[in-house]
Amino acid sequence: MREFKFRAWNGKKPEMIMLGDLTETHWDIQFIFECYKIMQYTGLKDKNGKEIYEGDIVKEEDDGGVYQVKYFGEDDYPAFDLEPSLDVDSNGLSFLTAATGCEVIGNVYENPELIVREPTNG
Repeated sequence: MREFKFRAWNGKKPEMIMLGDLTETHWDIQFIFECYKIMQYTGLKDKNGKEIYEGDIVKEEDDGGVYQVKYFGEDDYPAFDLEPSLDVDSNGLSFLTAATGCEVIGNVYENPELIVREPTNG
């Protein structure tokens, strides 16, 4: 059975808190969604067994490529995947965890310097 676990970033403190399964907790859900950036567990783990969440930054074991884990539901692709996209025939995040291996090296809130940005011309 798929686990529905969440964590949340409070940028004011700053701190990351683990929320667990929101359906089984007594959190004030409205408060959480108003004050925190919510990140869902993808259901996948990195090579060290660490859970991978939306907003994590992962490093590919083979070539050292760095990717951000994102949910693409607003782009008509309701799945967690990687940005920049991985050039494979399947879901990049699933491919990376199953075929080549990856490691969570941070997240977009605590380690924004790790985010890969496309070069700009000019």
